Amino acid sequence: MESLKKIIPQAIDLENAVLGALLIDARGVDQALEVIKSENVFYLEAHKQIFKAIKILNDTSNPVDLLSVADQLKKLNKLKFIGGEFYLLELSQKVSSSAHIEYHCRILLQEFVKRELIKAGTQIVENCYKPSEDIFKILDSADQSFTAINELVNSGQKTSSWSESLKAVASRVEFLTNNDSNITGVTTGLKKLDLFLGGWQKQDFIVIGARPGMGKTAFTVNNMIAAAKSGVAVGFMSMEMSDVQLATRSVAVNSDFHMKQLNKTGFEKIKYFETLNTLINEMQSLPIYIEDRPSLTISEIKRTARKWKRKHQIGLLIVDYIQLTGGHNDIRIRTGETSRGLKHIAKELDIPVIGLSQLSRAVEPPQQKGRLYIT
Repeated sequence: MESLKKIIPQAIDLENAVLGALLIDARGVDQALEVIKSENVFYLEAHKQIFKAIKILNDTSNPVDLLSVADQLKKLNKLKFIGGEFYLLELSQKVSSSAHIEYHCRILLQEFVKRELIKAGTQIVENCYKPSEDIFKILDSADQSFTAINELVNSGQKTSSWSESLKAVASRVEFLTNNDSNITGVTTGLKKLDLFLGGWQKQDFIVIGARPGMGKTAFTVNNMIAAAKSGVAVGFMSMEMSDVQLATRSVAVNSDFHMKQLNKTGFEKIKYFETLNTLINEMQSLPIYIEDRPSLTISEIKRTARKWKRKHQIGLLIVDYIQLTGGHNDIRIRTGETSRGLKHIAKELDIPVIGLSQLSRAVEPPQQKGRLYIT
């Protein structure tokens, strides 16, 4: 049997209707731009240029109508390309108002997302057939493509109403009233900090910064143990220490043993082993998951965090530390990309994310040396 010919996802009739509505009723422009952020959502190249002209007019606070759009297309040297004023007039006669324009725009966005998924999937397949292509580069490229598509979908989501926001306030106050504890999020492990912050809150991205050797990792290891003991699963991305080093610090934080004993000298008395073994048996059941590869990229961090959320329902993610992530050669650009990525993870997975940051010794004035900052 002859295979059916596959048609690229598109909705030309709706493109005509949306553009026609915008040309005769400027009230629909804001509704359309709330859903469609780019002219690339349109399939036909002529329609892309028309929407681009409309968007420029709206962004510069100019009126949107047949004449102004035609004039803007002239400035872009695209009026003849789209078919001249006659084509604009033809579009305007296809509809009578901008009714249902938001609904129509959402369908156009869906068709565009389908085309982008096909493009991304095709590229992944092509890369997989290349013998010399590195598998981790393929995964990074795929993750970046799907993240971009996901952001396109989210950009078309309707803004919450003021009424919904006020109802959320009431629900939050009701929760706080019925809550017997000072902790409304994930415990920090420090009573005064919990009292001040209420614990680490969902969707928050917290940066803990200090100079080298000031106890950033020790502080977050204490957070990790306290959160796990409270029943919250914790994911720890360690690019500085191995999993064994991190476990050693965890034992030290959770006991009276000194790091020197655990790392260098061992125990003076054999009976200490009984205490150590009892402690290790207790800590083995803590829901802690560690990834200790160096130079993890933000794409790799996202993939692992999503896996932990799906398999283990993690409620806290810790990244040690931001400047050690892989990516752009310029550390400022790389740090910015990582920070934005971690904030995105916090919102997507609905968990607090802690990122450690190494501060330069030149950052603080002399009288403030030795401080640890939480932002």
